Formats: sequence, structure tokens, C-alpha cells
Amino acid sequence: AGRYLMILLMAIYTYLSFRYFGVGEEKKKKICSRQNRLMFLIHALSYVIIYCRTGEERMILFYGAQVFFLFLYLVLYRFFYRNVSRVLMNNMCMLLCVGFVILSRLSFEREARQFVLVVFSGAVTMLIPFIIDRMWQLSKIPWVYGILGLGLLTAVYFVGNTSYGAQLSIQIGRISIQPSEFVKILFVLFASTMFYQSTSLKQVCLTTAVAALHVLVLVFSRDLGGALILFVTYVFMLFVATGNWLYLGAGLLSGSGAAVLAFRLFSHVKVRVSSWKNPWADIDNTGYQMAQSLFAIGTGGWFGMGLYEGMPRKIPVVEKDFVTVHPEMDLGELVKAISASHRNVFPVTDKEGVLIGIVLLDDIRNIMFRQELYHRFTVGKLMTSAPARLYDTDSMEQVMRTFDDTKAWNLPVVDAENKYLGFVSKSKIFNSYREVLVHFSED
Repeated sequence: AGRYLMILLMAIYTYLSFRYFGVGEEKKKKICSRQNRLMFLIHALSYVIIYCRTGEERMILFYGAQVFFLFLYLVLYRFFYRNVSRVLMNNMCMLLCVGFVILSRLSFEREARQFVLVVFSGAVTMLIPFIIDRMWQLSKIPWVYGILGLGLLTAVYFVGNTSYGAQLSIQIGRISIQPSEFVKILFVLFASTMFYQSTSLKQVCLTTAVAALHVLVLVFSRDLGGALILFVTYVFMLFVATGNWLYLGAGLLSGSGAAVLAFRLFSHVKVRVSSWKNPWADIDNTGYQMAQSLFAIGTGGWFGMGLYEGMPRKIPVVEKDFVTVHPEMDLGELVKAISASHRNVFPVTDKEGVLIGIVLLDDIRNIMFRQELYHRFTVGKLMTSAPARLYDTDSMEQVMRTFDDTKAWNLPVVDAENKYLGFVSKSKIFNSYREVLVHFSED
């Protein structure tokens, strides 16, 4: 019921976001106030569910800290940003609430660190108008932004750490810094101040040359995603500043050509395109994230599964229609169990449900019809150890790695106390992913 209520509240909030642009100023204020109430209601409902599921009092305290921050920020921004769009501010806070809830669901420690960063960032945003009002000379130093940005990118190229084929970060002690995030801000400041001074052909060519250097350094660092962001940002800033459609068309055309060239030159681009086209071809490596996302969307359906009903850390495909047997059962009783099942693997558990082994149909096929042996052999003598055990907290990456290591097609799943839960079939996983792909390809 909780998920449907949250979906309804979110739908109303979204409707109000669009409705905002079709009414007068007085009604806009009322709409924004309603959005604020909806936002805090969704936020509160989410943390009620989190507390009921976890029973952790720190969640209540953490929720209170978030409400205090959000309320304070919504009040203070009006004094620092008098002309800011209120609906834009509401949407930003709404997305923050969603992020807080999701991270709290996954990891309290990570969410606490993220909350500290949000509070710090919020404080910085309050200082920006104060600084700009008193340091208008910042618009006169575009080359400082350009040179500093190029310097940071060059430093990453020479001493940066490589991640997934691209040089992205610099390690300072235990802290990893990604300078390209700061360069994005410097790049925008550089381009905007240059165009603020002049939009003449000479100025455009000079600005374009420096922007191209930024992009080229990122390309040499194999950070093609960052290069694409800066390229697209510059093309649209140039178009907005000059209003020249020729610049926009030339930029988009050259960007398309650069994308094709990058595909031919960089192997990791080919890998990413290949994993996007067919994620389960390498499901436990390059296609893991794409396949996991498709599976999550496919199993959630139109309305999702609800808060705490998903499986972010669990195996998503567990089959429970295997017939369990016990070690004291004789061969005759085992044959009866086999006749009632369509499986060829039988988990063996003790009285507490703990998995102690498995019986494979192929191992007993030559004796299962010899009635004179029905009381001579017991399941305890016929069972073998499973190639490996999967735990209900294993990720899909761990599951597929275990399948590859053991070369098995069926593996038992147990909980933390080794109690039997079911089996995972490698073919079932692949079939599930294929069904999701077929569903999306038909849509």
C-alpha cells in the first residue's frame, strides 16, 4: 500500500510542476506551497517505512536532521536568491529527498557522509551571491579559468588513476579527487566570461581553440564521457551567446563524426557499445550493470516493488520447487520423492533445514529401479557435496563468478545460518534477462 500512496503523491507533485507554468503569480505561490507539503509528506512516509523495517532509532534522528536542513534551506534561499525560480528550488529539494531515502535504504553510513556533503554544498551556494556582488572583477579574468582548467586536466593525464580504461582521478592519501568535476565549472566560467566580453569572430575562434584543448586533453586521457559533456556544453553556450545556427549545426555534425572516430580508435568504447547491445554476452563483467538494470526494471513492473521490497543485495532468481530429502531416508523413499519431482537435483537437509548435501539423479540412476536395494542404501550414503553454495546476500556479480569457477549449472542458495532456501539455475538467469530484453524490444 505504501508504494501506491507514494506513487500517487509523486504523480500529484509532478502534475503541479507542469501546472505551475500555466497560472498567474498568486496561484504559482499556492502551487509551490502544495509541492512543499507533498515533498515533506513523501519524505516522512518513506522514513516511517524505513524505521518500521529497521527499528533503528538513528533513522528518526537522521530524518529530523534532514527536515531541519530542508526547511532552513527553503527559507534562506529567498534572502540570497531573490529572483530564483521557486518551482526549480522545490524540484531540487524533492530530488534530494529521494536521494536521501534511497541511500538510507542501502547504507546508513554512506548516506550520512552524503548528507554532510549536501549541507556543506548548501552553505557554499548561500555564499556565491555574496562573493559575486562584491567581486564583479571575476568576469574580467577568463584566462585564469581557462588555464587553471587545462592545468588540472593535464595533471590527471600525467599522474591520474585509470578506471575502466579512462584516467579520471588523482589519489591524495586516502582521498580520491576527480578534477574534471571542478573543471566543468571552470570551463563554463571561462566560456561565459569570454562571450560576455565579445562575440566577434576573433573572440569565438580564440575561445573555441581553448575549449578544443580541454576536449583533446580529456580524449587523450580516454575520459570520453567528460569530453562529450564539455563539447556539448560549449556548442550550446556558443549558440546561446551568438544566436548563429551555423555554429550549432557545425558543432553537432562534428560531434557526430568524433563519436564515430572514437568508436574506431578506442577499444573500451567498443566494449561499452557491445555490452549495451548485448549485456548478457558478458553478464558477469562488462554487461553486469546494464543487465542488472534491465532485470530490476523488468521485475519491478510499472509500479516497482516498494521500499524494502527490492533485492539490491540478493540473488534475483531463486527457484524453490526442488523436493528436499533427509539423510535418514532410504533409497525407496528417495525414489518416491524423485517420482514427485521434475528436477534432477535434490537438496539434502537436516531437521533444522540446514543444507548438508545434494543428491544427483545421474548418480543413482543405475540403482533406483533395483527394489532389493531400497532398504540397503540411505540418502546420507548417496549424497554428495554441492560444488559451491550461494548466499542470499550475494550480488549477481558474485553469483556469476561462482558459476564460472565451478562450471555448474545449478547451485543451492542458503542464508547466513546455512539453511536451505532454493536453487539458482544459470539457464534461468539467462532466460530471465532474455525475457526482459524481448519485452523492451517489443515496446
